[in-house]
Amino acid sequence: MSFYNWEHHFRRRFTHHPAGQSPLGGAGLTGLYWTNAIRDIGLALVNIFIPIYLYRQFGNISLVFIFLAAYHLSVVLSAYPVARVIRKIGLDYSGVLGGLLKIGFFILLLASKTNPWLIWPAAWVWGLGVLFTWLVHHYYLAAGGGATHFFGQKVATINLIDRWLLSLIPIAGGVMLDWGGFQLTFMVAAVFLGISGLPLLFDKFNKKNMQVDLRDTLKGVVDPTTRSIWLALFAAGVTTEVVSTVWPIYLFLLIKNYTVIGMIQTGGLLLASMALVWLGRKVDHHSWRWQRPAIFINAANLLFRGLVISGMGLFLMESLYQLVSLFVWVPFDANVYELAVRDRRLEFFVRREWMLHLGGLISSLVLAVGFALGAPWQWMFVFGAVSLSMVAIGGNIKTREHKNIKALEH
Repeated sequence: MSFYNWEHHFRRRFTHHPAGQSPLGGAGLTGLYWTNAIRDIGLALVNIFIPIYLYRQFGNISLVFIFLAAYHLSVVLSAYPVARVIRKIGLDYSGVLGGLLKIGFFILLLASKTNPWLIWPAAWVWGLGVLFTWLVHHYYLAAGGGATHFFGQKVATINLIDRWLLSLIPIAGGVMLDWGGFQLTFMVAAVFLGISGLPLLFDKFNKKNMQVDLRDTLKGVVDPTTRSIWLALFAAGVTTEVVSTVWPIYLFLLIKNYTVIGMIQTGGLLLASMALVWLGRKVDHHSWRWQRPAIFINAANLLFRGLVISGMGLFLMESLYQLVSLFVWVPFDANVYELAVRDRRLEFFVRREWMLHLGGLISSLVLAVGFALGAPWQWMFVFGAVSLSMVAIGGNIKTREHKNIKALEH
């Protein structure tokens, strides 16, 4: 996940059901649904604008990626210790702590204008906030999967709510930036992110003392039966830095208008939301054959982005990318959850964070060196296209794993 989390995408329904049952099966997780909704609002206000703030702060694109490398390193080094803390204090308090850490991140980020050295601890604080937020989130979703584990519909429904909540908010963030600057926008986002963990305290689901062992977690990374998914997650982490950091800075240098940048982001999200419900059903009930073609369509989209300079062209490229991305990540994410529920879940999600952020770390360092050497923007998008193509290594994990399970049952 990039540091504002592409993987930002697993949202759940906002209804409560008797006897602690959610409409998606498993334990009643109303608190998680509201947590995701509140967090979505905060993230959407600043997602696309944080890289621009960093660029303006540093005045150097390479330093932006050094900052991101520090963030990814903090996640890689802290993932297992954070998992141990989550095991000790439970999911609910961990989610609340994740929100409070994000407030700390924005305070440090804004304070770095007068004390530039504070920007480096900010990277580490954000990394800790991401871990406490997303390890909890993924565990909740996997634990609430019910007996059938139809994760395609779950991930599609979550993404649909995600798109509805996020569609207009990037415009609001852009208007707020043009009117009140980064300080106002960041503080409003920090309030939403800071309180986002509180609903977890009021639902009917919590868990402590999950199994998590360092030796077993490390062994799982080299397990030949899941090696392809770790490689695919690594490649996804590499790609995310291009999509979530290179792309916003490229837009800023071309357009220099925050409201228009927000509108370009919004257009892609609105278009993407139309296909989600149908897509979720297809993922659960059919061997998904469009995933690899979708990967290569989006790789081609990245390949040609550096050649587009008109506002309408940028809008169309982003809209197409957002739409096609659903055909990549909804089946991919559903497959990841299918694997997680057959493993020790917390250990599995620690590995997931390791691989995603290891990819992000390597990507950040490569991009930092590339920009320092004066490589053209087009080459950065080529880098993203190649890494996205590597996600196809993961293949249709669900189909492959189901065949393995059938063989074991017989």
